[in-house]
Amino acid sequence: MSTITPSGTIPLDGSARVEGDAGGMNISWASYGSFTDCWIAGTDAPHHVVVADEGQVRTMAWTLSQVAAGLSSQGQQFRFYSDERPEHPDPLALALAEPAGLVAGERFIQLRAKLDAATAASSSEDTDVVSIDVISDNGPWLDLYRETLADQPQRGVTTEDGVRRRVEDATLGRPLFLGIEDPDQAGRLIGAVTATATASGPDAPVVGEISTLTVRDGHRRSGVGARLLNEAHRLLAAAGARTVLAFVDEGNQDALDFFRAAGYKPRAVRVHFIPAAG
Repeated sequence: MSTITPSGTIPLDGSARVEGDAGGMNISWASYGSFTDCWIAGTDAPHHVVVADEGQVRTMAWTLSQVAAGLSSQGQQFRFYSDERPEHPDPLALALAEPAGLVAGERFIQLRAKLDAATAASSSEDTDVVSIDVISDNGPWLDLYRETLADQPQRGVTTEDGVRRRVEDATLGRPLFLGIEDPDQAGRLIGAVTATATASGPDAPVVGEISTLTVRDGHRRSGVGARLLNEAHRLLAAAGARTVLAFVDEGNQDALDFFRAAGYKPRAVRVHFIPAAG
């Protein structure tokens, strides 16, 4: 990336490497419909907060500003995110945000729970929780998603376009779709969960994630959500996951209480930084 790169030519998915005294870092981004999520990973040393030097920070901030401006000019909603420990802001993200013209926006609590072999071996399969074939017919799931989740704060991968991208691109780890059908209306779901079980590398452990979980009004607080989560846990554990994550909008207290009651504990906070207005 250079100062003469026309903004309209910045790809919707891409990566820029920035070298520094202690090693290189990648600024990467991926687009999901109209949303583009961007993040930073250390390519030589994973503890990027410690190793970024002053010149590297300046170059990274300039690169972020160029990517944000270029993608925004193409109609994308650009969001740079950083994961931080609760009450411990990421100093690198803070150092980059202002010179890059970014301000803090939505915050998602990352929660974590442990799965064990007993979960994987459980024989208590809930026969009312069915697998949803979104390849053949995604109508029931889309109808539920659009009614209950579409207007809620989302990460890129959990937007409608983000879920579609993961379904269509098997290299991203196709989600598991589970739902409970409405006994009074054929082809209608009263609740559904999507989950993934992926490993970051050949020797890395499998980690489960509850990507979305939703229940229609009129069926909440009736145990539907817990049944969906339990079945997702059983299948994730059977796939080798011993840790499962969930990301919840910081302002959604009901969802936070639900996951805490299921044994999840806060682990980190994902902060979205967006271009400052004007």
